[in-house]
Amino acid sequence: MVVAGIAGYSRVFGRISRQVEIVSYSATFLFHWIPAVTETTTRLPAGAPLFPDAEAPGLQAVSAVLFVLFLAGVTLQLRRFARGAAAVLAT
Repeated sequence: MVVAGIAGYSRVFGRISRQVEIVSYSATFLFHWIPAVTETTTRLPAGAPLFPDAEAPGLQAVSAVLFVLFLAGVTLQLRRFARGAAAVLAT
């Protein structure tokens, strides 16, 4: 999140500062989801959790799906930003 803040308030990354900000904030969201899903699925339902521990293959698959969704989301955000930036430059 520090990288996103620096990218948003300065131009230390040059022309790609906005893209760095987008990816960094999205990564922060991903890094909150992984422990949330891990803790929830290894503790609930009480007495019979969905996964026995954080190393369970099924939970690793869930983390992989979250990562793929992260990549898809970041790609869509960057494309949308590029289209918006191109429209501003064209006017």
